[in-house]
Amino acid sequence: MNNTKRALIITAIILNILNIGLNIYLIVSYFMLPSIEREPLFYTIFDILQIVAFMISTGFLIYSIAGGGKYFQKRYGFYMTSVMIGLILNLFSASTIILIITMFISDMVWIKPEEDKSASEMKSDKEKKIEHLRKLKEEGKISEKEFEDELIKLL
Repeated sequence: MNNTKRALIITAIILNILNIGLNIYLIVSYFMLPSIEREPLFYTIFDILQIVAFMISTGFLIYSIAGGGKYFQKRYGFYMTSVMIGLILNLFSASTIILIITMFISDMVWIKPEEDKSASEMKSDKEKKIEHLRKLKEEGKISEKEFEDELIKLL
């Protein structure tokens, strides 16, 4: 898994947890206010639903990147479910925007492979064969056409 994508998903998890805390605060403040100053009960019920949904979304995100992200491709459905929950509940929340951004970051980790000994040995082996062919051509044992044919086969 790409480290940038993993860091952004972890940021979205933290923002989801902060969102849960904010919704708990709103619910507690609802019951602390006098009844005349309270908002309609609908908003409190929606806050409770948001807490449950954000907890599920956070759990799915944690599960999708668990193990250092090496199982992310197998758990991609959990990640996408979290994105959908964020889109349905709160399109303009910071965590949802971050998750949308992560959708456009590649999952592949592009690492320049180190040249191993077998590859360098093969390279030197080809070079030896080319030198041998040059010597044969210079000595007149093979023609120019044969030299070119063998060189094409090697390359």
